Amino acid sequence: MWECQRCRANKKLELECRVMKVTKIIVVPFAFVSIATAVNAQTLEEMTTMWRSAQYTTVLPLLLRYRAQPGGRTWEVDYLIGTSECRIPGQGARGATVLDYVLANYRLPDETRTTVEHEATICRGQNAAAQREPQFLVISVSGQIASGPLVAGKGGYEVSRSETAEARTAIAPVSVTELEKRVFPTSRAAEAVQAAKSRFPNGWAIAANEFVIAGRQEDKPMFPPETIGECLGGYLKPLRSQFHMDMPPGLVTVYVAKDQQAVKNYAQALHGVALPLGTVAYSVYEDRSIVGMAGYEACGSLSHEMVHLAIRQNFGDSPAWLEEGLASEVAVARPSPKGLTFERSWRDEMLKRHWNLRPSVSQLLETDWASYAARDQAEIDRVAALQAMAAAFIRYLDAQKKLVLVYLAVRDSRWTPELPVARSTEEVVQSEMGKSLEEIDADFTSWFGYKPPLPTAPPVQSVPSQGR
Repeated sequence: MWECQRCRANKKLELECRVMKVTKIIVVPFAFVSIATAVNAQTLEEMTTMWRSAQYTTVLPLLLRYRAQPGGRTWEVDYLIGTSECRIPGQGARGATVLDYVLANYRLPDETRTTVEHEATICRGQNAAAQREPQFLVISVSGQIASGPLVAGKGGYEVSRSETAEARTAIAPVSVTELEKRVFPTSRAAEAVQAAKSRFPNGWAIAANEFVIAGRQEDKPMFPPETIGECLGGYLKPLRSQFHMDMPPGLVTVYVAKDQQAVKNYAQALHGVALPLGTVAYSVYEDRSIVGMAGYEACGSLSHEMVHLAIRQNFGDSPAWLEEGLASEVAVARPSPKGLTFERSWRDEMLKRHWNLRPSVSQLLETDWASYAARDQAEIDRVAALQAMAAAFIRYLDAQKKLVLVYLAVRDSRWTPELPVARSTEEVVQSEMGKSLEEIDADFTSWFGYKPPLPTAPPVQSVPSQGR
């Protein structure tokens, strides 16, 4: 186990040190810099065009420099870097390392994961230059599944029994280019409102702080919709102050749905996708949108998705356990100017229910994004336990006064010029906690307070009396 962890750490170290060596750039403090900001007069779209025209040697240093900017740590950028190196003579091994990093550290659409795995295999065979480049810009949807008195489902949330036969595949995704046209700067809020209205025959929209709240007339809430923007702003403040997160450049459009069916209808109309079972909220980074249900001064599901959008700016390669666990706990937290207060929730009950499937802390830190999706009914309980464990571990770290320290340390360990040696996530957590992973797991178990039910004694069998 230790050797496997060290091997992964070395792969990350190779990528991180190489990026620093090639780019010679110090990572600047977080600022509002658009992902479309030019680097040496090159936008990401222009660099993609160079990549597709096989200018791999020329585009590689531009991509590495681009990655060091806010918003640059994405699977798309790393995919371009890895496949470029795979096609440069003598750099195939390093390219395969980058593609392995993509597979281990990003949430990928199924089609994209298959493509990256294929490219990594080709790269190791040293014949990538002869391969035709794949289409890789697939819309990536971050979604949540409903909670409540239902049967456990995908992602550790809950799914209705009546929904088990619904479609789960993409219909006709809207292109990234079209989605990006929906993003407006805060100075053009009036235009953003009109554009949001026009997306529906009977649409409505208002501007509220850093958000545009919009939807169909039949989904308009009975309460003042601007309170949704105020509610999200309440969560955003502690995310900024505690975790140094911020929203991506441009206004975020929040589409309000009245129920789960409305969320699915929005997904098809706005983004051309069919959502997983029981989805109550989802987000799309490319058009800065969140879709979901909300109540008066209750926007937990929407705040969950806001975490996914905000984390992309300076921590796009966050580990699955950290991002998903934090987003899940934010959704059930109480925000205040002083910070987020995490409390017990239905997720704790889910973990108790599936305690026999609970991953240890060591296993949790090793788990990649692909493990958070149930591929069939047999995996549903396993994913439920994994998702619940990620959320509970976030609350445990917070209770130990270590959450923010661990979050920032893991974020910065991906690579920083100040660190002579990159550290694995396992090493970071052990260092910040001052304990081994085994000790942390034992302490977590004690803190969580789970006590397995006592075995039930078998009924006493009466022995019939023997007559004379």
